[in-house]
Formats: sequence, structure tokens, C-alpha cells
Amino acid sequence: MLVVDDDPGTCEMLREILEDGGYEVETLMSGSTVIEAVRDGGFDAVLLDLMMPGRSGIDICRELQGDASLARVPVIVVTALLERSARIEGLRAGALDFVTKPVDSVELLCRLRNLVRLKQMQDVVLREKGVLEQRVRVRTVELQNALSELESAYGRLRAMTLESIYRLTYAAEYRDESTGAHTQRIAHYARLTAKELGWPQDEAELLFYASPMHDIGKIGIPDSILLKPGLLTEDEFTVMRTHSEIGASLLEGSESPVIKMAERVARSHHEAWDGTGYPDRLRGEDIPYEARIVAIADVYDALRTVRPYKRAYSHQDALRVISDGEERVHKGKFEPEVSEAFLDLAQRMAEIYDEFRQAGQRPPVAWWLSSH
Repeated sequence: MLVVDDDPGTCEMLREILEDGGYEVETLMSGSTVIEAVRDGGFDAVLLDLMMPGRSGIDICRELQGDASLARVPVIVVTALLERSARIEGLRAGALDFVTKPVDSVELLCRLRNLVRLKQMQDVVLREKGVLEQRVRVRTVELQNALSELESAYGRLRAMTLESIYRLTYAAEYRDESTGAHTQRIAHYARLTAKELGWPQDEAELLFYASPMHDIGKIGIPDSILLKPGLLTEDEFTVMRTHSEIGASLLEGSESPVIKMAERVARSHHEAWDGTGYPDRLRGEDIPYEARIVAIADVYDALRTVRPYKRAYSHQDALRVISDGEERVHKGKFEPEVSEAFLDLAQRMAEIYDEFRQAGQRPPVAWWLSSH
């Protein structure tokens, strides 16, 4: 206990009462060093006189309450003042109880015992709180480390998945050197168009990785048809059309969101808005949204590229075919909203085509994986 009173007799009297009650006691006869003493002494309670020269008991209470590390030390005011206003001022300053002079030893020890018990319970709570907070901090660090490891593992898995997709599309494209980096250009066209149409970023990125697999089914088309230098016969074209179904069958059954989207794109990117496409003759909004986007991207790039059966179109000629349906096969093929979005981005599409054409070769896998 810390006893603070400028009267030596009161200090000695309180010391005797408290020591008889089993407490260790220190005394101060001035308020000038009380704050420092409480901070250094580890006291369980302070018995404080209100009326002292210099720093008053009210001032000391306020200072103790203003310091978070000291505010838990209970203060009992020991005073000869009986006025109600003095008691209220002491309570407002932070005192928890009052004892009037002359002091009744039994009353003082009872009041003090209750306050000390309260402080001890608060100390236990705070210690437990500290232990729990430390456990939480440790667990938080462990969880953060686990999350970081999980994210790293997910990143590696994602990179391996995307690399597999890249190499899978390359396998199909490898058979036809005339297509160059066709599948990669399609990825960029499709993502830009999706964003222009208001797709969320993550969905547009999904399409970026799914769209290159649109022609994966060409793996199953004979070279005599796939690489024929000229127009296909009706029978040959019938075989060529099967690449959509072959591609979808290669991709079906996956739990991967990107492969699921790729399956829909592979099957339906030759469907036409007016219902004249293949393989299912879907019409309008029955065609998967992603397939509608890839359809126009595919036609634009195919028109721009030299193929065994055709010359390369200029950028403007390709846009004219898409916008006006000048060629029978493309008339009514595209959804108007998708066409509008694609044409709004026409200059960027031309830049993408030129960028890949100037590169002169298919980009390495590392470039593709980082291009999102």
C-alpha cells in the first residue's frame, strides 16, 4: 500500500492499521513524487489525502487516471472533508472510495480488501487477455504463413495449368504453320472485347486463357483437309466442321473453370447469331456468351491471315466483312452488341495483329503466362 498524507501522525496511524491487516506499507508526505512512486512501486492501492500543499489529491487522481498503465491502481481518499462537493470532485477525478478521518480501522480494511480483490481480478483478466492476444498473434502469423504458402502453391499450380493449356493449343496449331500465333491473338482480342462489354476482370482473364483452345479439335482433322491448298469440297467441309465437337469432347468433364469455359468456346464458336452456324444451330442468346465473343475474334484474325485457300485481308477489309456481312458466310453471324464492342476496339485489334506479325514467331510460354 502507498499512503500519501502531509500529516506525519496520519501516516503513522494508517501504517499501523494496514500492517496489522497484513499489508506492506510505504508512505509519502508530499504529492510531488506520487506518480513516479506508483509507476515504480507496483502498489495494489493508494490511500490519498485530498488536501495537501502543492499537488493536491484531486490533481494526483487525475494524473493517475490519465496514464493507462496506472489507471488500474485503486485510490481510496482519506479526508476530513465531509462536504458532498468534495466527495463528488474526488470521484470524478478517479477515486474509487472514501474513508473519513478519524479513520475506523475495521471500515478501512474492509473497503481496502474489496478494492484489492477487484484489482487482483482485473490483473488476472489482463494477464489472460495478454496471453490470449499473444496466442492470437502467434496463430495469426502461422495462418498468414500458411496462407502465403497456399497462395504460392496455388500460383505454381495455376502456372502449370496455364502452361499445359498453352502447350495443348500449340499442339493443335503446330500442324498448321500458316496460322502463326493465331490462338494467342484470339486471347487478346477476346479479353479486350469482354472488358468492353463490361465483363468483370476475373471473367475476362478466364476468357483470355480459355479462348486459345477454341480450335483444339483440329487435332482430329486429317492433314489432307486441314492443309488443303484451296477450297474444300462439301464432304471435306463436313469433316472440317467436326473439329468443334472433337474439341468439346477433348475438354469435357473438367472441374477447372477455364477448361469448362474452353469447352463451351470450342463447341460453339462457329454458331451464328441467326441460327445458321454449327454444330448445334444455336440461335441468339442460346449461344454461350464467351463463344459469341470468340466467334468474331476468330473471323477477324482468320480474314487477316494468309491461309491455303485465301489471301490475307487488310484491316479495313476485314472490318467491312464483319460490319456489313459482305460475304455470305459471315452475314448474320455475329451478335450486334458484340460486333459493336469489337469494332469500337478496331484500332487496338489491328495493333495486336501487327505486334504478333512483327514478332515473326509464336511467343514463348513465359511471355504468354505474364501477359495478363
